[in-house]
Amino acid sequence: MRTSAANIQSVVQYPKGLDATTNKGKYDKQTGKLAFSEALVPNAKGIITLEMTVKGIDPEVANIVFDASKHHFSFSDNINVTAGKVNLYMRSNTLPNQITFKVTPSIDPIKVKDFTGKIEYEVEEFNIAPIDINNIPDFLSQKGTKVTVVNPQLYLKMNNPLDGFIKDNAPMKISSGLVLTSEKDGKKVVNSLDNERFTTDADVNTNNTFVFSPTKPVSAVDGFVNPQHVAFTKLSNVLDAAGEGIPTKISVDVSDPRIPETEVVKLQLGSTLPEVEGDYTFFAPLQLGDNSLIAYTDTLDGWSDDDLDKMTLTKVNVNFDCSTEVPFDIVLSVEAIDKSGNVIPGAKSNEAMVPAKSNGKNIDLTVNAVINKIDGMLIRAKVTNKGSNTVLTPEMKLDVKNFRAKASGYYEDEL
Repeated sequence: MRTSAANIQSVVQYPKGLDATTNKGKYDKQTGKLAFSEALVPNAKGIITLEMTVKGIDPEVANIVFDASKHHFSFSDNINVTAGKVNLYMRSNTLPNQITFKVTPSIDPIKVKDFTGKIEYEVEEFNIAPIDINNIPDFLSQKGTKVTVVNPQLYLKMNNPLDGFIKDNAPMKISSGLVLTSEKDGKKVVNSLDNERFTTDADVNTNNTFVFSPTKPVSAVDGFVNPQHVAFTKLSNVLDAAGEGIPTKISVDVSDPRIPETEVVKLQLGSTLPEVEGDYTFFAPLQLGDNSLIAYTDTLDGWSDDDLDKMTLTKVNVNFDCSTEVPFDIVLSVEAIDKSGNVIPGAKSNEAMVPAKSNGKNIDLTVNAVINKIDGMLIRAKVTNKGSNTVLTPEMKLDVKNFRAKASGYYEDEL
């Protein structure tokens, strides 16, 4: 601004919403106006310099356009003189031929260092390794077994990628689905939460820890302090692979995890936040639910020879001693099989019961059927839980000893 001897009384319009200080005048954040309590006097070159230092931008006041889908915002505005007057002080009666009044703004790049406000954190990936199935009694592994477990528990603990930035040090909120899929021999059973998704209860969950179970456990396992309970009734079925026995794999899918709108303070821009990660423990003691069914078979074969193949049996009696540590009554039966291991149609015995935890219980079974080319017997055991709360262990077995067979029928041979 170049003039003869003069001073200026004016109002300069700056962008609104700036947290700023100036070397002259007073800036109003809400209106963007910079006003002066006294006239501004140019220097010897007729220039007045106004300097503003910007420490922050309030997006609710400033002219900011934000595109959440593109993670982009733009800030644009004008700097101009909106009102005022130029006072000239003349040393003679001669007026200058021309007075030039020019505003030349110059803005250094504004480097945004941190952000205070509300954000939504996108969780790109959250993977949990499949649950390892071990320490399972052998008699639970066979086809036909259908098991429900009394109050199994899945514990999950997650880190907080926004730790230190959330306003008032509030806990992280997260919302997600959770699905456990039991798999065996190509068959899958999908088990999902009662309410499909779970969400952090900020009043209860202060350390991002959860327990998923049919009912809230009295106490948590080590390493998971004060977990928030999430109802997961179908988790009782997680050890049932569609009647194929205990699954060989249980996959855990944390589906569509989201950290909803969260208020943060001075979130450092340009820094890399950690990914959402977690630890889990699956706690499912084998305390079977009522009406759980265990189907178990064992084979005694190798009987076939030339003489036996020429016999037609009409009755087979088998006798053996049975011992078990299983805490349920067991129903036993036998079926005749051929050299290919196939059950001979109609060649099935009556049933006998072995009381829970029997030791050396003598069993006598009879097959009344026409049987040709027998090669052995298939022993079937069927167990149904009716109120026992005993936890099963790998040491619990079903042992058959002193197996004896007596047959009657007729012998045919060519002379």
